[in-house]
Amino acid sequence: SHSGYFLRYNNRRASIEIANFVYRLVCTNGMMREEHKDLSFVSLKGDTNMIRHKLKENAQTVFIKGKNYLMEFISAKKQPVKDVERTLLRLLQERKISSSYWKTLWEQAQKILPLENCTVYDLINFLTAIGRDLRLKGNIIEGERFERFGGYVLGTMTNEHRCNVCKKVL
Repeated sequence: SHSGYFLRYNNRRASIEIANFVYRLVCTNGMMREEHKDLSFVSLKGDTNMIRHKLKENAQTVFIKGKNYLMEFISAKKQPVKDVERTLLRLLQERKISSSYWKTLWEQAQKILPLENCTVYDLINFLTAIGRDLRLKGNIIEGERFERFGGYVLGTMTNEHRCNVCKKVL
């Protein structure tokens, strides 16, 4: 993953744009997908001290949000997935991905994922790899859906509590 911050002048808004970004590796060839971005605009109209204060305030907010997102990604390596089968099935249903993928997905999961000690990080990488393989086979739209699915898992599995039985978001 790559992350960073940038400041740039936005000519259309006559303002300074402050942003953070996080890119996640989605292919072994180095292709990355933007996973997270926060934007903040500070108008260049008004008192100079007020503009400077607003820039500093917005930059700190954007920095903290970006850092928090990266910490979620890092914590995904430590967060266990207790029932991989139910969790995968529930996530497919939440994302409205066709159940026709379930059998193939589960067969591959049994071969690739460490089912006994699987983490959210493993699940993210597994789904991203499925997306990459679909793309390579020419199914670009479904491949992109699965690549994005990996990012969705990060947001939902690290931020929300799920039922221990059905794995539905509480």
